[in-house]
Amino acid sequence: AFFSLMGNLVYPSLSSLVSGSVEPESVGEALGAVNGVKALTEGIGPLVFGSLMTLSEKSALPGWPYLLAALLVVAAYQATQDLPDPTN
Repeated sequence: AFFSLMGNLVYPSLSSLVSGSVEPESVGEALGAVNGVKALTEGIGPLVFGSLMTLSEKSALPGWPYLLAALLVVAAYQATQDLPDPTN
């Protein structure tokens, strides 16, 4: 519940950043893409990681889905390092 709350608090700022970083005629398309990804992750994320948590209950490392999630966050952070710098 905490992460859902934090995600919903960050979403307005994300929408503002996205709408301010695209051309005025592309704002609707950009916000639609952000909303689509948000809806997709809100639906698929709990299904996938809920299933992984169920599978991991009897393993030697019962919290390995959290480790997997952490690795995915690190990979996403590293991918953002390759994005162009908007100040240049």
